[in-house]
Amino acid sequence: MTLALSIWNDRIAPVFDWSRELVLVSDSTSDQPERTVVEIADVIPVMRTAKLSELGVDTLICGAISNFIADMIEGAGIRLIPFVDGDLDQVLAAYLSGSLPANGFYLPGCRGRRRGRGPGGNRQGPGRRQARRRGGAGHGRPGSGRRGRGR
Repeated sequence: MTLALSIWNDRIAPVFDWSRELVLVSDSTSDQPERTVVEIADVIPVMRTAKLSELGVDTLICGAISNFIADMIEGAGIRLIPFVDGDLDQVLAAYLSGSLPANGFYLPGCRGRRRGRGPGGNRQGPGRRQARRRGGAGHGRPGSGRRGRGR
């Protein structure tokens, strides 16, 4: 097992797509698993999946990540734990103890967020503006707005 954590200044990098370094943690039964820092600044975002596979990564812990790159990483069979925030040592300890993901380590505004829930994060289905464009969902008939002008 090889775990990769996207880092910046000894913290989880806020956005994986533009992070510059990974910390690789190899499988170890010791209290202090072996860590290796790998520079990925020269790897363009769409090639990062290939780099992770080349390094033998099984699991990636990162901050925010674009859907496109997340889909590629998961498609390569790499377990993805996104939207994580915190100090590298604390996040690693939480992962090794089996308590990650946990609410204390989510990026602000991303608590319990799951990808693919549609516009607006935690709402289900289309946003209000999109529903109106589709002629839907109880917005009344034209001319019934607040001022009666059909807005």
